[in-house]
Amino acid sequence: MPRFGLNRNTPRLARGVHTLRQGIGFLQAGDYDAALREFRKVAASKNPRTRRLIRGVAGFYIYNTERARKESRKVQYGNSRLIKFAKVNNRSAWSDVDIAAVLVAPKNRFTTQFLACFLGRSEEAIRFQRRYAFSRPLLSWRTENGKQYTRFTQNQRVADQLGLLS
Repeated sequence: MPRFGLNRNTPRLARGVHTLRQGIGFLQAGDYDAALREFRKVAASKNPRTRRLIRGVAGFYIYNTERARKESRKVQYGNSRLIKFAKVNNRSAWSDVDIAAVLVAPKNRFTTQFLACFLGRSEEAIRFQRRYAFSRPLLSWRTENGKQYTRFTQNQRVADQLGLLS
């Protein structure tokens, strides 16, 4: 099973997030069936502690993994258009599921390109969502008090729901 970026200092994650990350590891390795199996475990979870947001992220990954698998099979015929699924910037607001899909995924080139392709965002937008949650935020971001609903406060709320912030 592929592993990525988990060590002893990583905070304890909910089982659903952990299973999603395992599925993403299989997706990186190109094992679509194993990835779909892991994503479906989370989506079909009857555990009351599994949040609806985590199930929504699992649904996002199921749908887009199926699309990627279908297009990867077309490569042998030369008519695969995986990169042209979505516009580079669809100019719509980030949903909680979109943000959670970015925050659950590891920080590497494959997942950044996968998310950019299927979310309809640029790779820089994906990197900024990670910066909002995990890196040093700008001073203006830290002074936000939540009265005004901004992208940073939304990102912090989603990361807290996923259990990624300690």
